[in-house]
Amino acid sequence: MAIFETLRTICENQQEILESRKDINVLSSVLGALPRLTEIELDFYQSIDEPQWVDLYLSLDMTAKEVSNIHHLQTITKALQRRSESRASLVTIELSSLHLPYYSPWEMPKFPALSDALERLLEQCTTLRVTGSSSPLELLSRTTVKLRQLILGHVTIPFTTQCDPKCPSLFWTDGACFQTLVSEP
Repeated sequence: MAIFETLRTICENQQEILESRKDINVLSSVLGALPRLTEIELDFYQSIDEPQWVDLYLSLDMTAKEVSNIHHLQTITKALQRRSESRASLVTIELSSLHLPYYSPWEMPKFPALSDALERLLEQCTTLRVTGSSSPLELLSRTTVKLRQLILGHVTIPFTTQCDPKCPSLFWTDGACFQTLVSEP
């Protein structure tokens, strides 16, 4: 019964935040109060304020990780859009430990809603820093993102990305394929 009560309380708290839009309102206020902010880091980790056994249940994919990540990316994007109306835009967004939900190793992961949410977020910056997981690169492998700089740190890039090596706007590095776009300063 303790498991049910704990998970129910977590779900009720999260639902109340979503329904009242507290997440977007608080984040918009905070970003608005930081006019010189040029970099934001997004860490995709399990909550640390719950008992340790809760993380064990949540890590068993008992939650809708993709839906949760989409919501968080959309919320941050909306808050940054509100901020950019009155402030300078961000320069750098760092995505740390953004992992894809489980997919079978012989399939190419397809998460169009998550890719779209990430692409919209990256419209708010000129530099992307990826650490801890190559999942953002997998999500962006079929999109066009206008970045001036891509920084990879502590990332292993698997040979699973499919690209056409004959296309001149694509380049390969360590098994990953990227589309290059030249943007004016």
